[in-house]
Amino acid sequence: MAIPWRPKGNFSVKPSHLFGAGPKHAVVNHAYRYLGVVSEEFRACPDRRLDFGNLRRRIEKGAGKGRVCVVSYNYPDTSALVLKGLEKHFDKPAVDGLDLTIRGGEFYALLGPNGAGKTTTLRIVAGLLRPDAGSVSVFGVDALADPIAAKRLIAWVPDEPLIYEKLTPFEYLEFVAGLWDIEAATAQTQATEIIDILGLGPHAHERCNGFSKGMRQKVALAGALVHSPRLLILDEPLTGLDAGSSRQVKTVLAERVRDGVTVIMTTHILEVAERMAERIGVIDAGRLIAEGTLDELRRQAGQTDTSLEDVFLDLVAEQSAAA
Repeated sequence: MAIPWRPKGNFSVKPSHLFGAGPKHAVVNHAYRYLGVVSEEFRACPDRRLDFGNLRRRIEKGAGKGRVCVVSYNYPDTSALVLKGLEKHFDKPAVDGLDLTIRGGEFYALLGPNGAGKTTTLRIVAGLLRPDAGSVSVFGVDALADPIAAKRLIAWVPDEPLIYEKLTPFEYLEFVAGLWDIEAATAQTQATEIIDILGLGPHAHERCNGFSKGMRQKVALAGALVHSPRLLILDEPLTGLDAGSSRQVKTVLAERVRDGVTVIMTTHILEVAERMAERIGVIDAGRLIAEGTLDELRRQAGQTDTSLEDVFLDLVAEQSAAA
């Protein structure tokens, strides 16, 4: 993409001038990379009410008017999630001394057999369960000591969509935006954009009670994105989606990661994890038994050029044999 104008030095952008957000400023530090393509790095206040994906798209639209083209930006280098000694017991340990660190801005797949503790772990991170022991840090915020501050940074999409069936997708997104105290004009703009991105436009004003599970899943994802979370947690997000809807969701997730959002996903569709995840963690019996890129997992399993499915099955079998 041609650059019609190159900004000089550091400058500030008032979000209200772009899409109606509050008076806070996003400081833009620019760098020239990729043979003349501008790469932007945005940083803002910790609660990050700004929708950086929206901001990027709107500035891109201004590129043809002699303004600036934004290609990508990243959050400051920090861990998105740090779990230390996490424990949760029901009839037996569901999470057993789990240590896990996930980097800011990465796509992380958390895999494991049924009953391994994946969903329990993510529910603890989302603030829906309290652990019996251990600590949870979300972008440096102690989620157990200050759960409200941590929840402002997180969005959680469970495997069973939880939406208000008597509302339309547009009404639902406006409702969720109101819970996050997002201004009405901003909420309408963001809701419209998210609905279009997820292909919900033709159904935006239909009640959700007649939707298929796949459609409901997309509405739930839209609701999770409306407050621009820094950490997006998805439990089996592709379950029930047809091929077209699955591609739309994967495209949205990949775009959010490019925008600096951290995505943690559980899935039993290992081909998706293999294609999309930068790092993969394998959990079994509440413990992390392997972690790394696909190549690193292959080395841990003593394999080369094998699929993630083969590596995963071998790692879990080895763990079961050792137990």
